[in-house]
Formats: sequence, C-alpha cells, structure tokens
Amino acid sequence: MSRPNVLFLVMDTARAQSALPSENPGIMPNLESFQDEATTFSDAITSAPWTLPSHASMFTGQYTTDHGTNAGSVRFEPQVTPLAEQLRQSGYETMAISNNTWISPEFGFDVGFDHFYRGWELLKGGVDLQEIVRENSGRIQQFKAIVDKLTLKNLPRTILNTAYAWGYHRRYDYGAKFTNYRIKRLLSKTWDRSQPFFLFVNYLEPHLTYDPPKPYRYEHIPDDISREQLESVEQEPWEYLAGNADMTGDDFRALEALYEGELSYLDYRFGQLFDFLRGEGILDETLVFVVGDHGENIGDHDLMDHQYCLNDTLLRVPLIVRHPELVPSGLKTDALVELRDLYPTILDLCGVDTTLPESVSSFPLSEDGYIDETTIGDREFVFAEYTVPQPDLDELRSRTDDEEQLAFLDSLDRSLRCLRTRDFKYIRGYDGFVELFDLNSDPSETNNIAENHSELVTDFEERLDTKFDSLERSTGARLEDIGDGARDRLEDLGYI
Repeated sequence: MSRPNVLFLVMDTARAQSALPSENPGIMPNLESFQDEATTFSDAITSAPWTLPSHASMFTGQYTTDHGTNAGSVRFEPQVTPLAEQLRQSGYETMAISNNTWISPEFGFDVGFDHFYRGWELLKGGVDLQEIVRENSGRIQQFKAIVDKLTLKNLPRTILNTAYAWGYHRRYDYGAKFTNYRIKRLLSKTWDRSQPFFLFVNYLEPHLTYDPPKPYRYEHIPDDISREQLESVEQEPWEYLAGNADMTGDDFRALEALYEGELSYLDYRFGQLFDFLRGEGILDETLVFVVGDHGENIGDHDLMDHQYCLNDTLLRVPLIVRHPELVPSGLKTDALVELRDLYPTILDLCGVDTTLPESVSSFPLSEDGYIDETTIGDREFVFAEYTVPQPDLDELRSRTDDEEQLAFLDSLDRSLRCLRTRDFKYIRGYDGFVELFDLNSDPSETNNIAENHSELVTDFEERLDTKFDSLERSTGARLEDIGDGARDRLEDLGYI
C-alpha cells in the first residue's frame, strides 16, 4: 500500500497527568508497551477544554474562534474542508465510530465519512423511538408519529436499536467492548482493501460517570478508602459546584481511583485492538494516533468535570503516534504542540496535497515526508479558548440561594483565553480576570503571580490581542434547537 491507513483513537476526557504512562505508571500497561514503538508528546495542548470545540479543532486545524463550533453554536459547519473529507477526496475510505453524542450526525460531525456509527445504536438505519416518545405528548400522538416513520425496511432495526438502548447499552461499559467488535467488523467485512482507510473512534471511557467494570473498579482504590466510600461518592459535578454536595479530599481520591479504573479498563480494550491489528497484518501499515480530546478536573481548582477553566488539568492531554517508518519509535518529547496540529500532520503524512487557509495549523515534517526528532514543531506559544460557558451558569444558580456560592458561580460565568509557553501560563477572562502561573515552580497552577510580573502580563496580553479578535457571542444552532433524544443523552453525560 503506497499510503498509510489512519486510525485516530480518542480517549474522551483523558488528562495527561493520569493517562500518560510516564507520569502515572501502571494505569495503562498496554499503552505503555505501545509507547515503545511510538512517539509520545508529553506537552500536547488541546485548543478547547471540552468535547465539541476540541474535536472541531482536530478536524479543521483551527481554533474555536475560527471554526465557530462551541456552546453558543453547537453545529459543526466548517468553513474549511474537514479532515475526513480531505482524505475521502484523496482516495481514502472514511469510517467513524463515536460514543459521545456531541460527535455525531446530529451535530454535523458525519461530514466526510463514508460510514458513521453511533455507539448507542446496535444497527444503522433505524428510527429513534425514544426521541419520538419525548417529542410527542399523549399516546395517540406518539403512536401516529411512530407509524408515520416506521417502514417494513426499518422496523427490525428500530426494534433492535430500541431494545439495545433501553436494555443493554451501558450495562457493562460505556461502549468500548462493542466498539472493538465494530472495528473488527468494519476492517474485516466493510473495508475495501484496494484503498487505504481513515477510521476515527471516540471511546467514551473515562468520561463521567466513572463506572468501570470489575475487576478494574477496585484496582486503584487507596488502602485507607473502603469500597463503601467508593460506591457512595458523589459524581454529580453540578451539585458540587452549586454547593449542595460536600466533598472531602478522600471523596476526590475515591473519584480519582474510579477514573483510573476507567483508564485501565480502556487500556485492556486497547490491548485487544492492537493484538487484532497485528494479527491481521494491519498495524504496521497504519498511522495510529492515541489522544485525549481534553482533560478532567477531579476537585482540582475547586471544580469537577471539564468546564469553566483553562488550567492544564483540562488542556494537557496524552498524544501518542505510531508508524514503523513515518514516526520514530520510542521517542518521548516535551515539544510544545497543539492538538489542531493533527489536521495538517495527518494530511502531510498521507501525501494529501492541499493549500491550507492561514487560520489552519502547520506542522513541519522532514524533507523525506516523515516526522523526525529534529523537525517536531516545538512552539514558543500555544493558545486555547473557552468561548461560551457550558452548561449555562443560570442553571447552577437556580440550585442554590447561598450568597457565597452564588458569588463563586458568578466568577465562573466568563469567556476565557490563554497563552502558554514552556515556562508560563497566562489566562485572561473577558471580565478583567487575569492569572499567571510559573509552570516550573507551580505545575499545579495554584499560585497566581500576575500582580508581581506586570511586564510579562502586558507582553502576553498583547500577544493574545494580536492572535485573536475580540470575542463575540455565537449565533449559530443552539442546543435548544437539537432533538430531545440528543439532549437527553447529553444530560446523561452531565453536559446539561
């Protein structure tokens, strides 16, 4: 095969400090072995701290401001040709499996894919009976709506999908087991081997709620925390932010143990996947990218989940790339890179000749067209944005009447941008909020030194102003315009 296949694996909500084997050994042993054959980036920075804008950046090579997909405009409507379409036009068979509702046809992410599978559907082509029931009040209206949409062709698929969604989906895991089965079917039965494939997969592990199957559930529990504490720990982030859930340090340690259990379980599934690819003779013909789309706060910065801040707990993610010829084996680099670099990198490594808009990232390769240790683009500055808070803070304010807690929620209700170097992180809110952290002496970003470094703050502020125009409220498709079925799945994931 003259061009490599591409396997793009996203560990949804995996932060570098927990998922990178070099920083948290023993949690993901299969990934650790995989690293020996790959290049690992320890300072890969996502362009946005949550799923929707982060994936849009990876698929376009743009910042949130440029692609415009965020909580204020939730539909992915790229102004540049997205990654899957670029590859399809150049002769790739393009396939996707997503277990996160945001990354689905409902939000426009199927553009460019020949085959797109939703993790919560057993089969393609059925009718979403759950959405019909939610959108129509009264049994007669529901019955009429169902009869109107059902046909002899889609009836069996509809019945099986409904039974799967109501009875089996998430009974064992968040979809990793069935996703691996689907990957095997796609590569064994669907893929036309006369052309290379691009396969994008979003694994929902380790996203909240942390519910790893046995034996991974108790694998990382600290000795001084009981199983009863683990099972009863609060996992509703919005109740915590509203001040309605008292969380102790032990509670967050229990949550982190469950989070690491999710990672270990996903690592087990990765091991099965890599074994399958080796057995089929596919692995060495394939560019494999393993990446987190964003991180997670587990009590860090007085937050849970992955909203309302631009600290490295959310922005720094694992990025591991493998190909026996195009990528160095066993290389571990702390080069400062952005996840949006994946867009031009994949196109370049696949030999796709395209002219990229100025707003799209760039990534230097060697003259021979492969990643080389000397050409990895160690950026002086990387940037990230949180343009529209999600969920809306009014929802959280409605859950409390405590003045101190309301003041805390008010402090979160702002758009944020940040500039990061190897040594410093500068965060600016568009309410006048400013933070500056020395990442060498304060990697946890707990000591704001902005007042004592006014010249550095001014320099970073000017660089942000040069990089981006002022933020404006997005006016595209809002979440309320999306169907009830998608809304309910997002509510299950804690987004609304």
